[in-house]
Amino acid sequence: MKDFTGRLIGRGPVHFQASPEPEVYVGVSVLFRGYIANVATLAEESRRRGETLADATDGRLFAAAYRWWGEHLQAHVLGEYAIAVFDEPRSRLLLTHDALGILPLFYRHGFRDLTFSSHLDDLARLAGTDELDEEYIADYLTTCSVMGPRTPYVGVRRLAPGQSLCWANHTISLRKTWDITRVEPVILDADEDYEERFRVLLREAIDGAVQPGEKVWSELSGGLDSSSLVSVAVHCGMRQLEAVSVIYTASTTADERPWMKSVLRQYRLPWHTLDADASRPFSELPPGFCAEPLNALPNAALLRRYNALAKSHGVDVILSGHGGDQVCCGGAPKPYYLADLLPFHMGQILRALHDWQLSDLERRSIVFHLLRFVIKPFIRYWTQRSFFAEQARLTPPWIHPRYLRRQGLNKRARFQAAPRCRSPGQQYFVELIWRSGFSPADDRDQPFAFRYPLFYRPLVEFMLAIPWEQKIRPGLDRHLQRRALKGILPEPIRQRLDKRGPAEAETAGLRNGSPWTELLLNRPHVVERGYVDANLWREAVNRARFGGIASMRHFLATATLEVWLRRLADLRRDGSPLTQVRPEARRRESLGPDGAR
Repeated sequence: MKDFTGRLIGRGPVHFQASPEPEVYVGVSVLFRGYIANVATLAEESRRRGETLADATDGRLFAAAYRWWGEHLQAHVLGEYAIAVFDEPRSRLLLTHDALGILPLFYRHGFRDLTFSSHLDDLARLAGTDELDEEYIADYLTTCSVMGPRTPYVGVRRLAPGQSLCWANHTISLRKTWDITRVEPVILDADEDYEERFRVLLREAIDGAVQPGEKVWSELSGGLDSSSLVSVAVHCGMRQLEAVSVIYTASTTADERPWMKSVLRQYRLPWHTLDADASRPFSELPPGFCAEPLNALPNAALLRRYNALAKSHGVDVILSGHGGDQVCCGGAPKPYYLADLLPFHMGQILRALHDWQLSDLERRSIVFHLLRFVIKPFIRYWTQRSFFAEQARLTPPWIHPRYLRRQGLNKRARFQAAPRCRSPGQQYFVELIWRSGFSPADDRDQPFAFRYPLFYRPLVEFMLAIPWEQKIRPGLDRHLQRRALKGILPEPIRQRLDKRGPAEAETAGLRNGSPWTELLLNRPHVVERGYVDANLWREAVNRARFGGIASMRHFLATATLEVWLRRLADLRRDGSPLTQVRPEARRRESLGPDGAR
């Protein structure tokens, strides 16, 4: 992983500066972060074209892919990456990243320059943090995420999933270089064929995420997704894998150790643990500036220990099961795909809804299920409203009424952010996936790289393309995942239907003398800026300390926004050089192999 920052300057002759030094191949200069998952496929393509790239570095492979496919590189190169390619002979720049946007890429286009970076904090320091984007903040307070290219800073943008930026002739254009809506349906002969294809793609995803010579751990949380990665990896012969788990020794409602041990009994591998109750959420303030508010900020103490543990063992890569809920359809998915059958197949709809009604523990009427899972999704789809619009309207009670009215918070995130799809069911799946492409992450201080095999693009495309009946059944999520991994996953986990969360540890962390509590109540910036009502916010903090908060998700968003605003104010007060490139950055006015004009 190599963080990078670069800038193109000039309305006439173009000057280029970059940090670190780019890799240069035949006049094509490459800055990149991340990894390529389909190295063998690119090597085969090189042989087909009469070239030899069998042992090439990732930088050379990116340069070759650019020469072959130009701005469409993203559609052909798999993995998790962000890259900048400067084509000096043609005076062109390409900024792109993996098609799902797992690794972000940020840019700012000024009158005379284009600045870009693989990390938002670097670009924030270059561009300045004086002017905040109030639309971003309003979206974050309401939906706890920002589904779009905005960042907290006016003028600084994030590349969207499936998007690339091309610079030529002193102008930029944003191009759609991969289109998830064009994935064609896949119909196989038998259930066993879907199961085999799922296993093959998951093995490919894991193999592609691990490069030769890397020391690899895999997270093991006790849930279906992390357990699937560990089980498939070891089952397929990955001998050097080790597991790492965050455990809870005091928070009994969060204790997942019995499930973790069921995997370890079946697949004996080294196991490293961290007790989260020894470093509870809210027990420590984040140590420095973070470029945007993150849900991970309350876990600063645990993350510090986690990074130290990985560093002490020389870990290069940690595999994460993040993405399983979206890709494999977990977490109580809704049968919105039944809206695809309107208006001509009401008999089929009613028969399917009868099965869903039988699995409903509250035994609600067939009319309720028809309205909730068919009629409303159908209307949302045709009016181009988000399937998560109802969730977005749930504004937290501590928001100041004037701010709520001025920003129209109850109307935010009402419309679809994901590309327009061909049916309601496809739209729902793509919205789930699209949300992950805008997930902020602060991995600047990590001594290792997180990788997410479940977001392997061919696996995502396959899960989108297959019939919904293969993915979910009434009362059963992850239907294909559970079937495909029979005999590989430990049976108790394969049949598991619940998952515990850290709510008890979060409440205890706030209650037990948390430094966060004082910060959140001592002249909070969110109050001074008019976002929240002072009395209602104080009440919310006190309720959260004892587990009585209505929406912990919204509380975390407001709390992390407050900490982020404080750290931003500290940065400005310290007079940090927000408009300078890092000291190690070196200006390069030519991109030839020897660095000379």
